Amino acid sequence: MIVHSSRLTCPVRVNLNRNKDYQAIEGLCTVVAHEGKDVGYAHWKCTGNVKECTGDFTFTGGAGGFNGMSGTTPFQTSIVFELQDGKNGQAIGYAVWPNLTYTLP
Repeated sequence: MIVHSSRLTCPVRVNLNRNKDYQAIEGLCTVVAHEGKDVGYAHWKCTGNVKECTGDFTFTGGAGGFNGMSGTTPFQTSIVFELQDGKNGQAIGYAVWPNLTYTLP
């Protein structure tokens, strides 16, 4: 199946130590394609310095055309964290999957 475009939503959990220039990020993603008819689920985690981390993006299942989706792909991300009121904030950044692949049953 060819996916021309999709929406990717990935809430994250971050362990950040600015003093030691280290971060570990973990998240769950939902990929929605073909007007919501196909939904894929993924888990990802990475480690690195404060500006960039690398890790694995693993598909864990899905529904519709993505039912039984699986596979692991290396990826790289760069995320900037902005605190809005000293406690709460947001993460803004990008991710690169040089060879995003998955397997369907």
